[in-house]
Amino acid sequence: MAATLGKEIYTLFYDCVVRVRSGSGQGTGFFVSPGRIMTCAHVIGCANPDQVQTYWRQKELIPTRVDSQWQESGNEGNLDIAVLHVAITEHPCVELDVDVLPRDRLHSFGYPENKHGGQPLGPECVGLTEEEKFLVLKDENIRPGFSGAPLLNERTLKVCGAIKSNRSIQVVNNIFRGFGGYAIPIHRILYQFPRVREDNDVFHAQDKKWHSAMNPMSRNNETKASAEKESLTSRVKRRAMQERLVRLEKEYTACNQQIGRCFNDVEKMRLEYQASQILQEIRDIEDSLS
Repeated sequence: MAATLGKEIYTLFYDCVVRVRSGSGQGTGFFVSPGRIMTCAHVIGCANPDQVQTYWRQKELIPTRVDSQWQESGNEGNLDIAVLHVAITEHPCVELDVDVLPRDRLHSFGYPENKHGGQPLGPECVGLTEEEKFLVLKDENIRPGFSGAPLLNERTLKVCGAIKSNRSIQVVNNIFRGFGGYAIPIHRILYQFPRVREDNDVFHAQDKKWHSAMNPMSRNNETKASAEKESLTSRVKRRAMQERLVRLEKEYTACNQQIGRCFNDVEKMRLEYQASQILQEIRDIEDSLS
């Protein structure tokens, strides 16, 4: 069953996505750890780091280093992953997870070619290919530019893969009809880049924004529970003050009675001072209760 996605998780997810451009074309990437962007290797091709442009929040970021795994063995075996290193570290990161099942609803955001801005996608996971090399996706809108886009699993609310390419069949002559795509599952990515898993775990252990966005209901419940606890504490304190006020009023009355029966000047002064102190505390409690 898919989890309930709120506005916060979408907003945070989109804020992790970047546009990637090089001489090979345009694609998409996403922050996986501080200063590291994951994308598809074919998006950057053989370009040097200074020939790759990434854009985040309308700012251009030039990679300082590129780590890639591009196994040239055809579409069915090609891992096609690159990690771009950039200078900034103050940014959100997606949370990675290997859990994905057939019929899981997924959500993505990418930068298709010939489009000015980014666009969302809502593909469905059909399943894994032989040897679990790729996720098969069902969505007719997957097209060039979405390569490298993250896939948010709406059941787990974590990223389970990265879009690699579209799937199409030839209808007539040079006319092709798209009917889905392929994605690289996170378990293959983490196998080739184990440091990514470590850095991603460390980031989310320190930064709780993703977890908070995943569980808005839990956070609301915690806020409500905290308010109820505070209210209960306030009621207990008020009840204690009321009980204290009753005791003080009795003590004040008894003290005044003793003053009326006292003929020793020194003892009378002591009782009058005691009565004034009790009266001051009574007024302070009455002010607090009002």
